[in-house]
Amino acid sequence: MEALLFRAGSSHVLHSVALIGVDTGSGRPVIDANGSSSAITLRANGTRIEGFNLTGSGGCGCGNAGIFIDSSDNIILNNILYKNRYGIYIEEGATNNTIHSNDFLENRVAANDTVGNRWSMEMKEEGLMGLLKGAKIIGNHYSDYDEPGEGCNDTNSDGFCDEPRTIGNGPGIDEHPLVAPIIAGQKESSYTY
Repeated sequence: MEALLFRAGSSHVLHSVALIGVDTGSGRPVIDANGSSSAITLRANGTRIEGFNLTGSGGCGCGNAGIFIDSSDNIILNNILYKNRYGIYIEEGATNNTIHSNDFLENRVAANDTVGNRWSMEMKEEGLMGLLKGAKIIGNHYSDYDEPGEGCNDTNSDGFCDEPRTIGNGPGIDEHPLVAPIIAGQKESSYTY
């Protein structure tokens, strides 16, 4: 059996694995980088990160993030990324990553993607409800792009911004950004900018 050890501050993922945070009643697991580096540094291909509150990444401008991705074929979903230098920072050459159903809250820069990974995903319920409702495409929620003054209009009241959101300066685009937060239970970081 392989053990994954997580120390206070930040975590580095070097092996393909699913990291799933479980709320045991007192809230989601919080990984707080305490202003020092990235909360999670992901260097393994084919990893899934789900169910965490990631906060407090360092403010050096060197890519420190809630999740720093330097690998490919990963799935990042259902996380709260808040009060980080970058919510998610994807290194050049890191491709085919899927990032959806996350809340990006009060980050200095929500995300950086210079290669164009997937920022939304088609979701379909199983069984009869899936047949009746059809597929639903869901992106992420961004606190800096969730009201008309920031460019997010929802004229048809479907819960999605009418226009896509560009990710950083590069070709990454969230085609279906959400108007409201997805996940309840945000915890505050002790780190401030």
